[in-house]
Amino acid sequence: MEVLKNLPYELTIDVVITELKMRHISSQIKEIVKDVLKKATDIARPKAVYEQFYIDEISENRVVVNGIEFKSHILSKNVENVGKVFPYVVTAGQELEKIDVDEGDMFSSYILDLIKELILSKARESFEKILFKNVNIEKGSYMSPGSLNDWPISEQKKLFDLLGDVEKAIGVKLLPTFIMEPAKTVSGIYFPAEFDFDSCMLCLRENCPSRKAAFNPALYKEYTGKKV
Repeated sequence: MEVLKNLPYELTIDVVITELKMRHISSQIKEIVKDVLKKATDIARPKAVYEQFYIDEISENRVVVNGIEFKSHILSKNVENVGKVFPYVVTAGQELEKIDVDEGDMFSSYILDLIKELILSKARESFEKILFKNVNIEKGSYMSPGSLNDWPISEQKKLFDLLGDVEKAIGVKLLPTFIMEPAKTVSGIYFPAEFDFDSCMLCLRENCPSRKAAFNPALYKEYTGKKV
């Protein structure tokens, strides 16, 4: 298991303010953002682990990697011609959980949560660049357990079993509910890809606040054999 600590990231006050999506930003709001951002960036230490594995077996609805079976038709279809996969975990880090804001200060709490999310996003971008360089692939995509009904979140346990002691390596713990701590953590399997696959392209949920890509009816039919 490869361990990457202190993943590089850059987060400015302008980026945070833009993400607030507020019509009017007062000087008071700017000061709050500036203060919370400084607290976060002073201690944030994003980290990641990953490993490279050859695929043992593959069939229509399952992929076996290093003796561990993942059950997903869509994952199977995505990796049917690639040979290798790269399971990973990326976290904004435990350090951010030490930041305190006043218990009744809901706005500062919201700002802190937003900043944590942005740090995770920036760290993931850095991780992807490092991963592609280290494993010598030009382009890749990923899937995550729980991102689609086809690959349930319970498969998270298998992903952690595949990687090894993730908690010891980067401080990320998998709970019995298959949720990760710290909360600002992502996991999944990267694979070489000719196009930018995103699970959102196959998700039927409308008005999803976390959607990163538009639903693609043609791709949905190709992967599932169903029309919408």
